[in-house]
Amino acid sequence: MMIRRAAIRLTFFLLLTPSTVCAAPAWYGDLSLGVGIAPDMGLNDTGAEAEFDIGTPIGAVAIGRTIGSSWRAELELGFLENELENYYWPTGEDAVRADARDGVRARSLLINGVRTFQVGALSPYVGLGVGMADVRLRMSREATVWPIEQPRDVHVSDSDDTFAWQAIAGFDVPLDDRWALGFDYRYWRASDLKVTAENGDNLKVTHSAHSARVHLRYFFTGEPPPAAPYPTPRGGQWKLSTSIGGGWAMDSEFGKTQDNLDAFSLGPSFILAAERRLTRRWSLELELAWRSSDVEVVDFGDPLGEFAASGRIEATSLAVNGLYQLRPDRAFRPYLGFGAGMARVDVDVETLGETYLDGRDEAPMLQLMGGVDIAMTERLDFTTEFRSWFAHPIELDRPDGSPEEVWHLVFSVQVGVSYAL
Repeated sequence: MMIRRAAIRLTFFLLLTPSTVCAAPAWYGDLSLGVGIAPDMGLNDTGAEAEFDIGTPIGAVAIGRTIGSSWRAELELGFLENELENYYWPTGEDAVRADARDGVRARSLLINGVRTFQVGALSPYVGLGVGMADVRLRMSREATVWPIEQPRDVHVSDSDDTFAWQAIAGFDVPLDDRWALGFDYRYWRASDLKVTAENGDNLKVTHSAHSARVHLRYFFTGEPPPAAPYPTPRGGQWKLSTSIGGGWAMDSEFGKTQDNLDAFSLGPSFILAAERRLTRRWSLELELAWRSSDVEVVDFGDPLGEFAASGRIEATSLAVNGLYQLRPDRAFRPYLGFGAGMARVDVDVETLGETYLDGRDEAPMLQLMGGVDIAMTERLDFTTEFRSWFAHPIELDRPDGSPEEVWHLVFSVQVGVSYAL
């Protein structure tokens, strides 16, 4: 009911705001999809803590309009969902085994104010949104049939409506006179959620999420987006580039046991590269990269289960990439790429108060990438891309001297700049 009342009020606010502040407002629709990372959630002072998996998909639909040449206002209906990776109830090292039925789901209705800028073909923007959210939390111990049969034990299954807000930073690129593509980062937060556990305990929690999203916008009326003004630098030039980003590692399976590293936190990544254009569409790139991922859980399989862990996996790699430009003569230039090389992987993990893995190895690596170059000047481009990075086999020795083999897979989102020499 609270969400419905908020929707009515926010809709009337947006629709009835006088249009005289802008001589020719442009109405638009917006569809966005992305991935989200929810930070660990503590439940009051009970000692219970939840760790969430990557949320896919998450996104929103919105309707908005421009206000003058530099502002937008929009009404957004959003959804976020994250399954439980592991959680601890109420305290202790043993992680409660959860499954796809458990997690947090949020639906929000927000009104966003967005300030836009213009830098070459790039239209950066920042914004803030406020409104209401309906958040549902479910936590339970998964049913088991071995070594003994146990029914599902539900610990929390409740929802609450509360105030929500988000901070936004991203950029738009016009595709033609009506369509625009956008990419942004959002920090979303709903505080003071009050839910009741199955045992009657009143819990007060906060749910937040970091997300990376892709937007498709269509302008119905008014002034269309400006055309991208800058051409692609001519073929045959060298380019230097650098980027930073965030990566999420997938569960790392072991080759000789049923153990696996079962949960990683979002980790940083850093890339330096030199690119040589070979033809109008093809180029070759030499890349030096570094990635790090913190380990949170070790899963020993049945019947032992999962245990909290600490440590990290760091990887330094040198690769040669082949890049293919899809629109080489435009200011907005999507590209695809494939790379191969070698990686040095350092693994240091502790669990149950003891060293679990501690070693390093060199291993072959492969990666796939897709991204866009966006002209800011004749020589300077803004770059954003998605990468899938994989190294295997990584051969390590356990503390008892027994050999082990593992692979490491990381998905990352990068942002950076490149300069044509």
